[in-house]
Amino acid sequence: MHLDRVLPASYPAPARCVDRDGACGEMTAMPLVDLVVVACAVANPAACRDYHLVFEWEGTLRACAMQAETRLEQWNEEHPNLHVTRWRCAWPSQEDEKS
Repeated sequence: MHLDRVLPASYPAPARCVDRDGACGEMTAMPLVDLVVVACAVANPAACRDYHLVFEWEGTLRACAMQAETRLEQWNEEHPNLHVTRWRCAWPSQEDEKS
């Protein structure tokens, strides 16, 4: 579980090794989750927009949302001119359906 980069929701899931002995005979896609962040400009709090942080995740959406603060702290450090007002987790396919 790590934040690689901000990716579009349609980005394909990366493959990973599933063999315990490291032989990597079979590959499977690790699920991705979309951390949807609503952030506003510090200089103009009315200027808000959604940001999508897509990363590998094997837990539930509820667990993602509950554990998001660590990721959001890192994101906030990288975006000091923005203030996070709320967030939620969704499976990327669910976000595609809303578009």
